[in-house]
Amino acid sequence: MHPLHKLIAKIILETELPGAHPVLGKDCGGDQQIQLFCNGQAARATRFCSVDAAVLKDGEVKIIIEIEESDIRPTALCGKVFVSAHASHFIHRGKSYPIAAHASFMQVIDTRKLSPRSSKLTQCSHLTELIRNTLSANDRHMEYDIFYGDVAEFEQMEPRQELQNHLRAASSL
Repeated sequence: MHPLHKLIAKIILETELPGAHPVLGKDCGGDQQIQLFCNGQAARATRFCSVDAAVLKDGEVKIIIEIEESDIRPTALCGKVFVSAHASHFIHRGKSYPIAAHASFMQVIDTRKLSPRSSKLTQCSHLTELIRNTLSANDRHMEYDIFYGDVAEFEQMEPRQELQNHLRAASSL
């Protein structure tokens, strides 16, 4: 059971995204893995990773969403962002969707297991700038934002609206 995944998926689906179509992975209640590939061919050798959700618009992936409920070490967070940013396609139901030249990667991390004295959130703020500075390569520009909280926090109006506002802005890039 992935309670934060389910709540973030609900928030995504409730967000008005004109012309966009969210696709959810299994942990978010979807019916398939959201797999990213290094080219338009679906094969084990070309599969880079699976993410939790993607938002499609105009035949491209505009937003990639990853939710971390357990492993929030810098290595895990950066690894998922790095490999996703270097993938070029999402293949869904036999159709290949390129990742847009200007896309967004949103990472949501669960803070429920963090102690009040944890340095993880400060660590994440340092990582955010580092990641943002390294994501533009070749003809692609990947935006990056990190959101953090637990289920109780994301059930509140302000964090929910912040996430929805970001989704709307990212889908209109």
